[in-house]
Amino acid sequence: MHRTTHLQNILQEGNTTTVVIENTVVGYVSLNDQVRPQVPQAVANAQKSIDVTLLAGDNKETAKKVADEVQIEHYIASMWPEDKINFVLESQKEKKLLE
Repeated sequence: MHRTTHLQNILQEGNTTTVVIENTVVGYVSLNDQVRPQVPQAVANAQKSIDVTLLAGDNKETAKKVADEVQIEHYIASMWPEDKINFVLESQKEKKLLE
């Protein structure tokens, strides 16, 4: 299997892949987010009274995989820490967030 195809397959599976480049691809690492066993129930309990949005620094495929696993409908991927802070601050202004 060609390396690019293999890398694309890993990305489509919802894994985060880090590519180290120095004029050429020298390697990659595949990481898989693990959801703690208590998280799905905690999310389900929270969703009884609030809307839940997953804010993820991961790529879209990984964020979707995690959101699906814990049954969160809304997610935003590829967020930097400051993006997450801004999302929370804006949500507080709009009264869409518990304080």
